[in-house]
Amino acid sequence: MDPEASGPEEVYFVVRVEGREFGPEPNITIIPPARIGKEFPKTFGHYHQHNEKETYRVLYGKAILLIQKPEKGSIDRIEGVKVLPGKAGDTLTVPEGYGHCLINTSNDLLVTADWEAKTAGHVYEPIKKMQGFCYYLIEKDGKIKFVRNPKYQKVPPVNHSFYQP
Repeated sequence: MDPEASGPEEVYFVVRVEGREFGPEPNITIIPPARIGKEFPKTFGHYHQHNEKETYRVLYGKAILLIQKPEKGSIDRIEGVKVLPGKAGDTLTVPEGYGHCLINTSNDLLVTADWEAKTAGHVYEPIKKMQGFCYYLIEKDGKIKFVRNPKYQKVPPVNHSFYQP
């Protein structure tokens, strides 16, 4: 949200088994509690090269998986956005065609496991060009607030009233 904001040098960590096929060995993502300015810490986020789905399991802590689906041929027009909240033991699935970003909105460690096809290829460039996803999550008055990313031309509303950290 704010490239000049102060925050931790390392925002998250990913442990991978290199060269593995889709199978029992998940990637492990660890996001410590922190803030980057007002914004909650998150993964960089990405789309999959072949629009594959991906499954996350929350191992520890609380997570928000922010997912967005761009209109065909566009990076700045979003046709769908969803918030998938989860706590330890929950499974969250990113549908085909959606980009995804994992966010730690708690004051505790977040640890997840995720499974994806080896061919899933991560596409980061559209997210980098748009300076993040279509919404930023910040803390204001002890609550989560969704702030629209002004670089996007079209962003649908997101239903998030059911979730607080």
